[in-house]
This record gives sequence, C-alpha cells and structure tokens, in this order.
Amino acid sequence: MKNKYRALNDVKIDFSGYEEYQLSDLEMEKMKKSIENRVKNGKKLSWKKLAAVAACVAVVAALTQTSFAKSIVNGIIEKVSTGHNAVTKVDPNYSPAPIDKEILSETEDNGVKTIEYADGSSVMVSYAGEGDISERHFYVNENEIANYTSFAPKLPSYLPEGYAFDTAYLMKDENGNASGDYLFIEYKNEAADKKIRIHERVSNDETGYETGAVGEITQVDINGSNAALYDNTIMWEADGVSVEISGFEAGLDNDALVKMAKSVE
Repeated sequence: MKNKYRALNDVKIDFSGYEEYQLSDLEMEKMKKSIENRVKNGKKLSWKKLAAVAACVAVVAALTQTSFAKSIVNGIIEKVSTGHNAVTKVDPNYSPAPIDKEILSETEDNGVKTIEYADGSSVMVSYAGEGDISERHFYVNENEIANYTSFAPKLPSYLPEGYAFDTAYLMKDENGNASGDYLFIEYKNEAADKKIRIHERVSNDETGYETGAVGEITQVDINGSNAALYDNTIMWEADGVSVEISGFEAGLDNDALVKMAKSVE
C-alpha cells in the first residue's frame, strides 16, 4: 500500500526560508499515527524518512512568501479545496529552487534546535522530545463526546462490516483539561485488528491547513459540501466543523469512504 509521503522521501529541504512554526496537536497526532501504521505493518523507517514526514507537514502548513516557497507552489499539479482546508499534489519530478545560506552555528536546548545564518537570520525547529503523546489525550465514552467538544460532533451511522466504536479522545490543554476544538474517534475491527480513524475540529482560518496527496485527488459531494477524496482518506467541512475519515489502515476503497462520509450527521 502506498505511503502518503513516499513522494517526499528523497527531497532535501533547507528550512532557512521558513518562519518558526509550532505543530498543532492535530498535526502531531497525524504524524504519529502515520508512523505507527508503518511500524505496525512491519515497514522499516529510517531517520531520513521520518524527517521527510516532518518536512511534508512543514512545507504544507508553513509556506511563506520566499523564493523557495513560491517554487514549491509552482510544482503543484492538483489542488482541491474544502473551504478552510485543501489537498494538493506536487509533481514528483519537480525540484524546488534551493536556498543557499551560510550556517554560522547550530545549538539545541530543551528540544528546540536553533540555526543561525551569516545574513543574521535564524530558524528554530521544535519537537515533542521524549514521552508518550497518549499522556496528552483526554479519553471520553462515545455518549459523552458532545459534553466536551466546543462544536456539535458528527458521527457516522454507517460502518463497514466488522467495525465498532473503540475509543474517542480530545487533547489536553496546559492545565490537563479537555481542549474541545479537536476530536479523535477510532472504530476497530477486532478480528482484523484494523482501525478507521475520524478527526474532527472547529473549521476556521486558524485551524485550516493543507495536506499532500500521493495518488489522484477526486472532488466529490458529501451532503452538499465539497470534499476531497485521496489516498484512502476523505475530508470535508460542514456546519463549522472539519471532518476527515482515514481508511488507510483499514484499506477502505473510495466507495466505502464516500458511503461512510454521507452517513455522518
């Protein structure tokens, strides 16, 4: 099965053209799930490939108006917008223009790497460091979800055969309380040991993002909303909520994803 980020495995990126960007809990969780799936399926991951996954998120989420950023945009061959979010595909044969800057120093402190350049500019790269990200999860029962979210959660009335509710959680804020803007739901097929994952969040300019696709991007209608169907995933926005169903691990085809999405209320 294709990995979403394979197209960027061998791309070398100079981050000096970017502003500092702190990954959101949603982005960190999606990266973690992608890595977990590959390890679970017995696929080896080199640090080079892990860096490529992070690079993909950084390229999509933190593009600035630099010559490098503009050259990345020039390589986009497909794009489907759902409103505040979008899915893009970059020509795998396209090479962005490099940025040539002399590095003066590199320092690291408490999980933050700072690179200083000869022209006086600098870039900071932060990461989660040690520890289990699940410690940041606030788990809730299926019938309690609406009590903790800041939006009306959308749940599917249709599930592929063999799947049932497994778990739901939100992210903890700095005080250890549930942050209601992001919701994660997992449905599991116990016999196959596979999961379908749903990510929901408040849809606005602050939470909006772009993600990359390896395969074809198809624009479909989900109950009157524009949706992007790509790489065993479907994403759309409705009633101020962004919904993403990932059938990557479960191997769901497009028909099953669309049927499930249309049942979400």
